[in-house]
Amino acid sequence: EMVNNEELTKEQQDKAKEFLLTEEKLFALSIEDMGNKAVKRVEKAQENAKRRYDQNLLPIEEFKKGDQVLVYKAFQQYSKSHKLHPK
Repeated sequence: EMVNNEELTKEQQDKAKEFLLTEEKLFALSIEDMGNKAVKRVEKAQENAKRRYDQNLLPIEEFKKGDQVLVYKAFQQYSKSHKLHPK
């Protein structure tokens, strides 16, 4: 709204637009960063599950089910913490 205010000078409008674009970029980068961290947590959990399976500490059914639960929980946590809404 502020960007289209006719009382602002051209320079003020440009600065406002630049600020909004910067904010959008930072927001996008933070979501991407958190997504990457969630993926890393899932990969780490999968590695741990696989290691435990390889050491015969988990039956194969538990290993597969555990993976799916971990992926689902990580996504659920990620989307809840970032209030993801499709545009």
